Amino acid sequence: MSLFKRSKSDALTEYTCSIRFLDDTESIQLTFKKDTLGQWLFDRVCEKLNLIEKDYFGLRYVDAENQRHWLDPLKTVYKQLKGLSKMVLCFRVKFYPEDPMKLHEEITRYYLFLQLRRDLHHGRLLCPHEESIQLAAYIIQSEVGDYDPQDHPIGYVSNFKMLPKQTPKHEEKIMDAHKALVGEVPSECEADFLKKASSMDTYGVDPHQVKDQKGEPLYLGVTHLGIMTFRGSRRTQLFKWLQIRRIAYEGKMFIINHTSSEDEDVSNSKKELSTAVRHQAVGFKCQTAPAAKYLWRCAVEQQLFFTLSTSSAAPKIRSGGTLFSRGSKFRFSGRCQNEAYEASGNIRRTEPPFARTSSLPNFAKKNHGHDNKNNTRQHSLASQSFREERRPLHGKLFFTYMHTPTDLIE
Repeated sequence: MSLFKRSKSDALTEYTCSIRFLDDTESIQLTFKKDTLGQWLFDRVCEKLNLIEKDYFGLRYVDAENQRHWLDPLKTVYKQLKGLSKMVLCFRVKFYPEDPMKLHEEITRYYLFLQLRRDLHHGRLLCPHEESIQLAAYIIQSEVGDYDPQDHPIGYVSNFKMLPKQTPKHEEKIMDAHKALVGEVPSECEADFLKKASSMDTYGVDPHQVKDQKGEPLYLGVTHLGIMTFRGSRRTQLFKWLQIRRIAYEGKMFIINHTSSEDEDVSNSKKELSTAVRHQAVGFKCQTAPAAKYLWRCAVEQQLFFTLSTSSAAPKIRSGGTLFSRGSKFRFSGRCQNEAYEASGNIRRTEPPFARTSSLPNFAKKNHGHDNKNNTRQHSLASQSFREERRPLHGKLFFTYMHTPTDLIE
């Protein structure tokens, strides 16, 4: 019998958290109790967004030590958020689908588009110069429609901050690319954006700052392909999921046990590949032990999501144990990508209407009249009288990406 009994009033106490969205409209408030699970809170958010293809998304928060976390659906919200002066979570893409066009509903693809637009602006989605110009043009066309010299005078592109280091020369090229997109409606622009963005090396990469065995700084990214290393803006190595045998962490060290790796360094591009399978381990030092644990959880969860044929086959995983510590356990929940794709194919509801949120509400729009079904206000959000409030975006280059308390959950 427990020595401590939780009072009835304690069990009924309600707590309030704020949920921020991808389009930076004003956050909403949700209440929960001490025994409310993370899954319940996430489901309520998806209901408000009218989103049923929710397997790719999650809620992210920052703890009192400025370490980021994904809200665990199997644990109580209170246990994960207690101690925070402000209980704030951000709705974000957690698993970037291998093929965005396999998402069944346009509303799902739109939320992915919003996430990738953020990634482009914050320097996480790095791409060649010409590709970034084209991506920016798709954003402009989706926002304001066809180019019209009367509504879009010289310099109009500068109102839209889309690239980390956007210059007047960039904006001139973006304007030229925008002119060439006459006739494309928002859904077409966003589909073209998704196809191009998903072909980039940094698609889905949320950079984790680490040091290699020589103490040299680099970044790790975890995507549907596997675990990547980046030096500056260049991908130098890819550990494919099928090559990785075990992922672990010990203290500040993040460890990958693998059979072989794809070395993309130019200096090694002409080396002959050995036919013998080599088993080896490589370690990376994170800034803190909690950062190593977070990276481990992200990597394990991404590997299972993208490689399992069925979630029922997910193993229980443990790591981080030492002589004085039991370490951490991880249990996969939800569907894997294979099951999510199958579930998407079984959706039978009529495409839900929703409103695209403009980053510049008063900017003139042209020639989107034939796409009216996509400009209808989504009922679940419109019925609530939210005061519009936008937070400024602050550009960061991927290769100099440093987290600060204000941008940790971007």
